[in-house]
Amino acid sequence: MEWANIKYKITPDLSIRAGRTLLPTFFLSDTQNIGYTYAWVRPPVEVYRLLPVDTNDGLDVSYRLNVADLANTIQANYGYKSTNLTNNGGTAKARGSWGVSDTAEYRALTARITYQYTNLTLPPLDSFFNAFRQFGAQGVAIANRYNSDHKPNRFFDIGASYDPGDWFVTAEWAYNQNNSFTGQSTAWDAGGGYRLAKFTPYLLFAGAKARPISDPGLNVSSLPSFLIGPAIGLNAALNSILSTNPVQTTDSIGVRWDFAKHFDCKLQFDHIRLGAGSSGTFVNIQPGFQLGGTVNLFSAVVDFVW
Repeated sequence: MEWANIKYKITPDLSIRAGRTLLPTFFLSDTQNIGYTYAWVRPPVEVYRLLPVDTNDGLDVSYRLNVADLANTIQANYGYKSTNLTNNGGTAKARGSWGVSDTAEYRALTARITYQYTNLTLPPLDSFFNAFRQFGAQGVAIANRYNSDHKPNRFFDIGASYDPGDWFVTAEWAYNQNNSFTGQSTAWDAGGGYRLAKFTPYLLFAGAKARPISDPGLNVSSLPSFLIGPAIGLNAALNSILSTNPVQTTDSIGVRWDFAKHFDCKLQFDHIRLGAGSSGTFVNIQPGFQLGGTVNLFSAVVDFVW
């Protein structure tokens, strides 16, 4: 269940919610699961994959201030959440999560800025990193650097859109820092479109850069001969994990057709360039997949609301 909360209005502009609420993490967080509300096929994965937890079990307080044509909403949250990750069967757990967002609306302009702090635990790799600890001080240092158990996660996002009616432009930038194997990531997107009757052609560009995507690992030259083979195997496995930290850019072109009331059809072509040594945002990597290659993706979807 995505939402399940009780809301109490203290004043017409001040309210508090208790239960499961949506985190206002990204610019499109309020509607990112409702494809009908935006032009493209999907929110850019480079940005919208940065934080795996998008809901919160706890408290949420918001205050809305209206001054002439300006509406400003400040929202604060605190709580925890566990989220199943479908790509690897693991669970992301957020504890002691808190954040603040500010959304400003002025005529055709909307802007949002967000900061979110989370004590984050990603799918456990304890047994893997414990193997490094058997190699002494250098192995312990590697395990402590990349272990994902109860690590502080800091997230910052700023986005804006301008939509006077016939056309629109939008842009977003995000930064995520986690003291584990996911490291530091920055991502951005920018796009726009023009509405021609029932058709909306559009362009969208996005990019992501994460580090680290590789590590020299254990220094095998200092190890006895019978440990060199296992150490090389651990180093290779570590670099395989780090290569999943995305480095990629995507150029997209598409068109939306509102062919009936509350229905749309979208066609989109994405040209994706992966950074050297990275699998980008792709999951379930199969043998033979080329790190650092290019991918062309064509999507056709129908969205509807009722």
